[in-house]
Amino acid sequence: MKVAFFSPNNPSPASSGFHQRELEILSGLRYLGCSTHLLSSIFKSIHPWTASSIKHLKLNLVETLQIYQPTRWDYLIWQLSKYHRVIPQYFPTLSAILTPPGFRAWFKRRIEDITPDIIWMNYAYYDGLVDHIDFKNIVRAIDIIDLISVNRKMWRAISPLHKPSTCLSAENIDDQLLEEDFFIKSNFPVEAWEYKLYEKYSYTVSINQIETDTLKRNTQCTHVIYIPMSIELPKAVAEYSGPAIFPTGDNPYNIQGYFYFTKKVLPLILKESSEFILQVTGYCSMDRVSPVDGVLLSGYVPDLTISFSTARFLICPIFGGTGQLIKVIEAMSYGLPVIIPSQAASRTPVRHNYNGFIARDVNEFADFTLRLWNDRELCLRMGRAARATVAEEYSKSHLYSGLNQILRSV
Repeated sequence: MKVAFFSPNNPSPASSGFHQRELEILSGLRYLGCSTHLLSSIFKSIHPWTASSIKHLKLNLVETLQIYQPTRWDYLIWQLSKYHRVIPQYFPTLSAILTPPGFRAWFKRRIEDITPDIIWMNYAYYDGLVDHIDFKNIVRAIDIIDLISVNRKMWRAISPLHKPSTCLSAENIDDQLLEEDFFIKSNFPVEAWEYKLYEKYSYTVSINQIETDTLKRNTQCTHVIYIPMSIELPKAVAEYSGPAIFPTGDNPYNIQGYFYFTKKVLPLILKESSEFILQVTGYCSMDRVSPVDGVLLSGYVPDLTISFSTARFLICPIFGGTGQLIKVIEAMSYGLPVIIPSQAASRTPVRHNYNGFIARDVNEFADFTLRLWNDRELCLRMGRAARATVAEEYSKSHLYSGLNQILRSV
């Protein structure tokens, strides 16, 4: 069975949860015997395409790999995406900008050459590539990753926190942006056009059970399937001997979480334990945020195995965004208990007082942090439960079962 798989960027190595998701779907398709043909572009790649990444993908995951080389006119059209925030927020306009005529024509020719049984798209931003009329006899699936109409509104609401060229400090942050109920008060619903977009696809794949239920209630023509992240339990298991850990990605929710913790929670912790240390990896580096006592800014770490293996527990002070908090599942697979705000807990497998703690406010967050920091046996007990949760709910069998639903329909 042939699958034309579109990725907007180079997924290897997996430097983000989105890349991890793409690689796991590709590995699942190969495991199930599919011949997968990867289509991509150089324009939106977070890290450039290299000979080594191309070789890795061809050897291990895909039959062929074709990368679109944009024209000068494509680049001129893509420049408009920078100004999309100041024109009416009508999503199809943005999708048309991200998929200019040259890109669409190239994609259509590739589909005609491959003659796939399934077209697999990632992210609704690139729906413009798919000619749903000409390809109506091909099974079309879209992995939504995020509810983008909600995610874009949330992102814009805290956009002052996402300034790549600026190093932010706590005194420059508006306290209103750090309130736990910031997004609840704003009330960002899914817009009607997003449901209509998914209705064009044979299958809509969701990574989050709550969002899956929302999509099922509001769509009729598309088959909505829940395929959670799948994690293979690593051989390494946490030793609970090092600092707490907070891995961060390139988005404002992580910046918001960093300052929520360091400005509101951390002072309460340091009053009781001056030895507390939180290791922050990834995007929240010395170039992006100001350091504070009790925090070790490690920057980008190519492999988190050692950090997860030595950490005592994971702190995830994020309460915005959609989709799945993959860093939580990954940390739990190493046997790390998790502390997370109640606003984000529903998007994770964290169960209060079993495999982690769910905090309702800064005082609870600080209290739970101190409890885990001072009690290695509690970390061990909750960590075992966390690892067992991942083994049961995020195994490869769930991935294969979800993909098989789509394959059987061909």
